[in-house]
Amino acid sequence: MAAALVQRSSTPDSTDNFRAASYTVVARFSSEAAVCSSDHHPPGISSETVTVAVILADLDQWLAANAPRTLSLLHPPASQEQLQELESRLGFALLPEVASTLLWHNGATEEMGGFQLAPTYWLTDAARVAGDASRLRATARASNPEAWDVQWVPLAADRCGGYLVVDHTPDVDTGRTFLWEPENGEDAMGSWTGLAELCSELRFALLRGAPWLDNSYQIVDGGVEWE
Repeated sequence: MAAALVQRSSTPDSTDNFRAASYTVVARFSSEAAVCSSDHHPPGISSETVTVAVILADLDQWLAANAPRTLSLLHPPASQEQLQELESRLGFALLPEVASTLLWHNGATEEMGGFQLAPTYWLTDAARVAGDASRLRATARASNPEAWDVQWVPLAADRCGGYLVVDHTPDVDTGRTFLWEPENGEDAMGSWTGLAELCSELRFALLRGAPWLDNSYQIVDGGVEWE
């Protein structure tokens, strides 16, 4: 199964007042395709994006062999139109590695055995990302403006109001990925330099059966269940 790399066009959609960007698929990775690495990647595509795409392709293969129910609960890839709508609602362009993740699978069904980007944090789809971001911005404006930054993108969610966030602030911590809770803010135990680092840890935990973030998983009825 393939994961896609995407490249942002430098020309925004003239019909949109926001910095919406059109995405073009420039490479796909699968076990049969040529393998790209962070050292050898297409011009204009960051090593971060390549690393994320390669790891997601690896996870597709691992899930197919070891946890087919979890794979079946992942949604089809996002369309370019869905990504453009998300960007329009956010007001800025997605980082390529975030777009690549949604082009891999546009979220997952939130149930036991469903795909979690980190333990208890289910990957959400583009529409929910937009809706959650809008709600969190409004809540922060009304109560505590410092609780949520408008450049944060909630890419995965738990069942208690917490999120896995990717920081889109230009030139400052761009791509930084972290866990966030409404009561306590950022979780110091769940912080990564970017999605590539997070995905690398996820792949290691799944392939090695290693504990991660104080959680271990079991395969139950063909699904990955963290506890």
